[in-house]
Amino acid sequence: MERESNGRFAPGHNGFKPKGSGNKIQGVARQKLGLFLESHIEQLPEIFKKLSNKEKARLIMDVVQYFLPKQREITHDLADVLTVDYSLLDGETLDKVLNATHNG
Repeated sequence: MERESNGRFAPGHNGFKPKGSGNKIQGVARQKLGLFLESHIEQLPEIFKKLSNKEKARLIMDVVQYFLPKQREITHDLADVLTVDYSLLDGETLDKVLNATHNG
């Protein structure tokens, strides 16, 4: 790993680890949580039955985020994607397009 004389990373250095990669503590915590859940998996239905409806809903909402990808809003402005050069259309075709857009 090359550094400049002032101790900073040399230009072009991409960092210590790939973006999004976890650290050792996360790996250990996941492993221990997995082992805990495996050893208690048969007890979970009974524990779940004892929860209130509000607690059940909260638990499901908290857990589902680990199994489903997060949703995010995607917006598109069709004006940026679709442009039509009406000057290339003959009169008859232009009339058809205009009638179609006005009549739905």
